[in-house]
Amino acid sequence: MTRLDRASTMVLVGAGLWGAALLAAAFLLPSGNAGPAVSPTLVQENGLKVLLPTGLPLLSVVLVAGALARRRARGRWGAGPLALGATIVTGALCLLGALTVGPFVVPVAVLLAVACSLAPRRPLTGLAVTPGGGA
Repeated sequence: MTRLDRASTMVLVGAGLWGAALLAAAFLLPSGNAGPAVSPTLVQENGLKVLLPTGLPLLSVVLVAGALARRRARGRWGAGPLALGATIVTGALCLLGALTVGPFVVPVAVLLAVACSLAPRRPLTGLAVTPGGGA
């Protein structure tokens, strides 16, 4: 299997680390809604349903990494529909959760978009190049 290039790998590792930290924060960090008293974590306060918005970014990173690696191994150009779809869904999560976890998901969405933009593109062929740059 052909591996991703170094830049794509570094971007996806960064997105994965941020997504894993976001998921861990839901379990470990206080939510801050209890005032001066010791506040419960996000999972303790809201239940396991909070794992959907906090776990989706990490799932998206896994999907995008797998989709990009698979397309490269098969010799296909571009990011492909699965990688682009997962990136768009993560971006939509940022907008839908703008007042809650959305701002914390923005770095993952941006890094996924960068990883998709780094996918190899089809070289332009069939274009007539004229001397002097005229048409």
